[in-house]
Amino acid sequence: ATAHTTIGIFTDAHGSPIRGTLQWSSYPRALCVEFPYIAALLRNGSIEIHNIIDQKQLQTISFPQAFEARGMSFGHGIKVWMQGMAQRLCKRPYADILDDELETTLRRQASRFSTLPARILIFGRDSVAAQIVTPLSMQADDLMEQGQLEEALLMADQARNTMSNDKNAYVERMQSELDFIYQKAGLLYLKETVFEDAFHLLSKGNMDPRMVIHLFSDLAHSSRVSEHPCVLLFDGIYSLLEKTGRIEDMGKR
Repeated sequence: ATAHTTIGIFTDAHGSPIRGTLQWSSYPRALCVEFPYIAALLRNGSIEIHNIIDQKQLQTISFPQAFEARGMSFGHGIKVWMQGMAQRLCKRPYADILDDELETTLRRQASRFSTLPARILIFGRDSVAAQIVTPLSMQADDLMEQGQLEEALLMADQARNTMSNDKNAYVERMQSELDFIYQKAGLLYLKETVFEDAFHLLSKGNMDPRMVIHLFSDLAHSSRVSEHPCVLLFDGIYSLLEKTGRIEDMGKR
């Protein structure tokens, strides 16, 4: 550490450096890791957020002076419902069907995926604040809306490569987020007539093959999209498909 900069080093069990270094503007009072992010509470009461994978500083969070941030810990957290997640991960049948049980199941699933734990808690003089990481699907979707498709896919691939093979609620939600990102990216590539990359991403995003077949006018009648089990689509993917149209139409634009 120097008068103005403190450096953090990642090491293995033998003390050997295993990746790049982190830099903070002052010596951290506390550190919390919520992969792939690391949060540092500094002496001035602000929090600096870095990405562990590439060690880039992503954000600085400042608190009102009256809060007097004194410490930070990682725990079970506080459950927070995020509307942005619900809007992206809510699913619907592609074909118009009346199935109250399916509708209830899909609504509960969207609610479960949209309720996230804020695990990093910061305590001040007489109050506690919770820090929640912006979900992957929201970050990537914002990048795609800005035309930064490659950046969104790089973020998704990094998360996919570090995802656990365990079966739990976190992994299930993360897989749903990745499916949404890859499917949307695939449709955006279709609009640009980059067909090879588009179909690869649609497959990577686990889009129902019947829906892909349905995109071809001469095959649509045999796609079986209306048969049981029904084709399920994210709401955002459904609306994008309506704008995208058929494969033949894309080539004429």
